[in-house]
Amino acid sequence: PHSVSQYGNARKIYDIAGYSMKWYMSAITDVNFNYSGNDVVSPNVITLKALDTMVSDESGEVVYTLLEDVTLHTTSRYARAQCIQGVINQYEVNGVDTITLDNLDEYNRIYFNETMIAENGIFVGNNTGSNLNYIGDWERVDNLESRPLGSKIFKFGVLPNSDTCYLEFPQDIVNLISGGLKIRYITTSGSAGNVSSNTLTTFYSSDINVEVKKDDGSTETINVTDQISINNPYAAVDGTDYEDLDSAYNNYKDIVGTFNTLVTCKDYETAVNDVMDGRNYAASNCVVSDRTN
Repeated sequence: PHSVSQYGNARKIYDIAGYSMKWYMSAITDVNFNYSGNDVVSPNVITLKALDTMVSDESGEVVYTLLEDVTLHTTSRYARAQCIQGVINQYEVNGVDTITLDNLDEYNRIYFNETMIAENGIFVGNNTGSNLNYIGDWERVDNLESRPLGSKIFKFGVLPNSDTCYLEFPQDIVNLISGGLKIRYITTSGSAGNVSSNTLTTFYSSDINVEVKKDDGSTETINVTDQISINNPYAAVDGTDYEDLDSAYNNYKDIVGTFNTLVTCKDYETAVNDVMDGRNYAASNCVVSDRTN
């Protein structure tokens, strides 16, 4: 790894060595929502759905997507929720958004057309009808072999020379895919998506509609966008671009093949006892050649 000079070759070498080079990561920050409407809304509840609601700056150039449902009403007018930088997209194959075994290649992979995919902005859920649990249903891991069979996991990867992003699923995907998968993902700006506080002040879409019941018992849909104020109280600073060669080498040395690390079960037992007794713990003076097991 210390001699590699081409990015595509570096991705191959580090993958063999057990280190996954980092791709684009989206910034995540808290956003405040304040409802200023009157009591006309019945049942007095406005729900902003996670992954369906996006906020932005005044220009609409910096977009963040809601990661949690937000509920506002006339007796609880304030809520705070996390948002992730980037525009939310639905993964489709030939216009169909349910991914089946037929859509996976021989490596159990699907591929993206876009390159600036947020590594931390991929949401996979089983197709269970209208109640889809995208967030927290399937987990992203660096190594599919690190979990037992039956685990709902996927690996995010990038092909070495084309920058084509992909998702790879475990070998027992046939037992996990059931009625198919729904996949949503964030296209990000990386480090350019970092924003200072009080930058996110408006909805990306101007159509935040709720159904209200009128005095005569009929219902109508009204737009409540102008009745909800938005702001991010903190700066978002953790958005990053893909890892360059120098950073990859330094991070690789910290993770793979290091000396003075805990390797064996006995190392861990000794370390726990030493720490509990207030001593500095000893560690094996060896090279770790395989972090995957």
